[in-house]
Amino acid sequence: MSAMQLFLKSFFVLLLLTIKVWGAENPPFIYLSQYYTYEYVNNSSFKINNALYSFENLTILETANSLQITTKNIFLFKTDRTQIEFFNLKNKIIKTFAVKDVSVELNETFDLDPKNISAVCLTAKNEFTTKKMCKKYPLTPSQNTENLVFSVNGVKLSRLGQIILNDKNMLLNFRSETSNYFFEILTSYKNVIINRATKMEKANALQVDFVELNQPNKYYFKNKILLSDTFFEIAIDNLITVYQDIAFPDADLLNQSVDYEFKNWKIRHYNKLGLEPIVLYSRLVITSSSLNAAILSDLSKGIKVYSTHYPSNVLEYYYSGKLMQLQLLNDTNNTTINTRNFSLITLEGGVRYYLSANFHYDLNLTLQELVYAEHQTSTNSIDMPKGISPSVGLSVSSILLEIQKWRLQANGGLGLIAPTGIPSGQTKMAYSLSLGSQISYKLRSGRFYYGFDYLKYSTGNNTYTYDRQSLEHKIGFYYLY
Repeated sequence: MSAMQLFLKSFFVLLLLTIKVWGAENPPFIYLSQYYTYEYVNNSSFKINNALYSFENLTILETANSLQITTKNIFLFKTDRTQIEFFNLKNKIIKTFAVKDVSVELNETFDLDPKNISAVCLTAKNEFTTKKMCKKYPLTPSQNTENLVFSVNGVKLSRLGQIILNDKNMLLNFRSETSNYFFEILTSYKNVIINRATKMEKANALQVDFVELNQPNKYYFKNKILLSDTFFEIAIDNLITVYQDIAFPDADLLNQSVDYEFKNWKIRHYNKLGLEPIVLYSRLVITSSSLNAAILSDLSKGIKVYSTHYPSNVLEYYYSGKLMQLQLLNDTNNTTINTRNFSLITLEGGVRYYLSANFHYDLNLTLQELVYAEHQTSTNSIDMPKGISPSVGLSVSSILLEIQKWRLQANGGLGLIAPTGIPSGQTKMAYSLSLGSQISYKLRSGRFYYGFDYLKYSTGNNTYTYDRQSLEHKIGFYYLY
């Protein structure tokens, strides 16, 4: 069997092992209803859960050609996208004003004619929910007997109750309304599942790790669940906390050990399209009977494009292309390098398997153009032939830290580099080590990131030994679609 056949056989064996799907045992408790509560206080105030909302906190004074807006106690509208919205008579937004600090009372005047306005809204949005408090135009004279009316998706509600969110595919629009004001919460079921649950020693409780399946890398939290609890809070949405009712089907759980882990992930993945400018430093040490030299690169530049796709809930396929412009320094050990500038292409494809929300491993196949060195004793110079080096790699990656929109992750891996044909003779099979880290910032449609990757391996043939090291810095952005 040739080295290339062995290389391809190893790749497909590892691929079959990678796509094995793990099962999951029954969780220690089951979900019942998910909901939040509402309650009438008076004709201008109401409660959502235990938070008090009042239309009196949004005050708008009208003149002939302007609107003066004052807000109080609007911390419940705190998100990255909190703004004042002005709607025209066709109910279209004609102007917005970003509210940067909801902890400070807002007092702003806008040059708009109230006759051309149908509503002014304080609006906050995040990935899960839209919340707004609005004043309607034209104004209706206030009546002492004016009632505050509650409804959900147009169906009138009583003055006290729960908004049930059990339908995962339905957005519910809760609305409280008077003749001149209305308040809305547009949200849906929070798809939070048990990632891991363990019985706490000397306690009638479980330590539970929860994740939100649509965005598991961002929304995960820990909670202590007593065996007597009937619900827990889901507070991943900073606009509305919801309650999840639970039940323990096993009445004898108190006398049993619990170590449950959910592995059959059903994550909502997004495809990615990324662009990555690169700068590279490399070092190639060549050793032979006639030469021992270190060939260093200057600052080399390149660009990488890549794409990922999700064929199943736990797998991701990815592929990329990279073009590098390698520049070598002039000479080494008083030996001239004949060619110092190279264009090198790398093609890569792989599969990624998610063991959990924060941990995955990759299996990849790479075809990479590399430069090697051969000593010309007659001219005391070094030729730099190019060769195409196939390799297969297995790496692991983990999210180490995530704070709000920032994420820090690290990766490491081992590779098997197939023999490469060069003029002085085919190189031997080699093993490589790679290490890397990346910090990223979440944007509305993707992520911006900076990272580095370090690679080291040794190979050679009957004439030369090559020790190669490289350090690659990258700044990139990927778009989710």
